[in-house]
Amino acid sequence: MRIFKTRELSEVVADATSRPSELTRHDLGQGVAVSFLYNGDEEHPDTCQWRIVAQNEMQLRQVVQQLVESLTTIGVRCNPVQISGSVCHFRDEGPWGVAAE
Repeated sequence: MRIFKTRELSEVVADATSRPSELTRHDLGQGVAVSFLYNGDEEHPDTCQWRIVAQNEMQLRQVVQQLVESLTTIGVRCNPVQISGSVCHFRDEGPWGVAAE
């Protein structure tokens, strides 16, 4: 697993565009962590599975909204998020090949 201390969500998205083959976690501080796995689903290649953890649901929703907006800005489509308490999971639809170029 790749683990980083990160200040901004933009750094997380920039890392994801490199399409690493390992599970990756970015600790953003204040109890927020964003993890992703590129190509972790054989049925949906060239996509990322995302997991976001926060201290509370309000903080989580803010981080998830910012992340989805950042991904959308680079052309990556996102499936609906699944929130349970202070944890969120979702899978994007790519296209990472186009977004990363």
